[in-house]
Parts: sequence; C-alpha cells; structure tokens
Amino acid sequence: MRDDAFKSTILALNPEELRELRRSRKESQAKFWKRFGVTQSRGSRFEQGIGLPTSVAILIKLYVEGKVNDGDLWRARRGAKLWRQIDTNTSQSYHG
Repeated sequence: MRDDAFKSTILALNPEELRELRRSRKESQAKFWKRFGVTQSRGSRFEQGIGLPTSVAILIKLYVEGKVNDGDLWRARRGAKLWRQIDTNTSQSYHG
C-alpha cells in the first residue's frame, strides 16, 4: 500500500501548480517542458489538467526537491537517445 500513497502524493500536482512553477522560472512552455522530455503541446495539456503521466510527475517532484537538476535531466535524455540509436542500428544489422 506504500506505493499507492507515494503515487497519490506524486499525482497531487495540480494544473495551477504546474503553471505557477513554470511561470516562476520565467520560462516558455517549450523550454520548461523540454527539460522533462515533453513537447510544448503536451505540457500545455498538463497545465490544463489533462493526463499528467506518473513518470513526468515524478521527474517534476525530484526536480522541485533539488534531487535532480537540468544537467541530470539532459544526460538522461541524451543517454536514452543514444540507446535508441544503438538499438535501431543493431536491429538493422540483423535484418539488413
């Protein structure tokens, strides 16, 4: 049941808080949401209260709490892109 309590705490971010967090940083939606691997249009939907995924909510909480920073998030995105690229290249070599 501990997981349920954790999840409900994470998902407690409401649209107004998300919008205020971004505005307090004086950032555009594109710049703010890119940090979390989200497009501007999806970020706009989150700020309107439409479907914030748990994974993004967790990243935001960790970011706000200072447990991850811009560099951490950038490295994670870059690493994920590199792994996808390696996976694609490997798949093509087996099928090509």
